[in-house]
Amino acid sequence: MTTIRLRDPGSVTPLALIKPEPEALNFIISGQVSGADSSNMFPRTFQLATESGVVDVLLMWWKFSTPVREGDRVTVCGSLLSTDSRPCVRLTNFVDHWLKIEE
Repeated sequence: MTTIRLRDPGSVTPLALIKPEPEALNFIISGQVSGADSSNMFPRTFQLATESGVVDVLLMWWKFSTPVREGDRVTVCGSLLSTDSRPCVRLTNFVDHWLKIEE
């Protein structure tokens, strides 16, 4: 059985976020979800408003199947990358990376 994954053709993941070496492999950060409109597409993306500013979050592995909603409080563990606009946390596997939606 296959899982249907929708992709917005207008949303393109910058190549700089796909392969570069991360600054930190298991970076943990918490905050409130904003910009969750793309959290049900692939790759799942959203912004996380933290005490330090806004961080982009990319869920690159299809098994991270729980989309977040606007306003959710979450904690994520992933690889920290830098972009021209702002920091990015990329989740790529189930061994080291995770996402927890706070109750």
